Amino acid sequence: MKFLQPHARHFVLVFGVISSIVTKDLSAQSTIGTGLVYGFGGSGGTGSALYPIQGQSFTVPSAFPILTSFSFLSGGVIDFQYKPTFQLFAWTGSVPIGAPIVNTVLNAYTTYNLGGVLTFSSNVPLIAGGSYVALLDLTGSLPSYSLAGFDSSDPHNYSGGNAVVWNKSAGWLSGQGVDMYFTANFATGSTVPEPTSLEMVILALSALGAIRKIQSRRRELPISIVT
Repeated sequence: MKFLQPHARHFVLVFGVISSIVTKDLSAQSTIGTGLVYGFGGSGGTGSALYPIQGQSFTVPSAFPILTSFSFLSGGVIDFQYKPTFQLFAWTGSVPIGAPIVNTVLNAYTTYNLGGVLTFSSNVPLIAGGSYVALLDLTGSLPSYSLAGFDSSDPHNYSGGNAVVWNKSAGWLSGQGVDMYFTANFATGSTVPEPTSLEMVILALSALGAIRKIQSRRRELPISIVT
């Protein structure tokens, strides 16, 4: 077996330090929401013609700041060719804040009939305890299409947010005590290095550069032959 050369060992060591800093454990999970199965409340909706943007506000669990997936239950038939746009914003309690954190077309989804599920999946770092709103742009879908929702009389009602809809005449409306059928999954950790971690990465890279510089100088030293 050939052993690593000194400079290779140094590189592996530094790379390991960097990897341990940037990569965090996302195994611990937390789920919020109302569920994605009919049977525990009166489903209903206003239709995409009246409210082309529909969604749900929510609160990020305090110890689980990474959003890994967000799913809605459909409340009507959707065009087979239609692909809705999922958007995620910070939320004031009445309107979205700034530019969308996520703005993507859902290419993979199973919402063709009543009770189908639309799911966004990715690792999105959010602020623990922060308020956000997940929205679906239903523009272009069948007029009867809407997300499934129910009122506050249902025992599965979610306390960390409310159903949210928008149209041109009324603007943003948030239903107090009314929720969409939804489920959101979160994880611990972070996929982005913290400022202190960035400093460690810089120091590790600087150390690697210094080692390589010393080794280069050693190779350039003149060789004296003693007779």
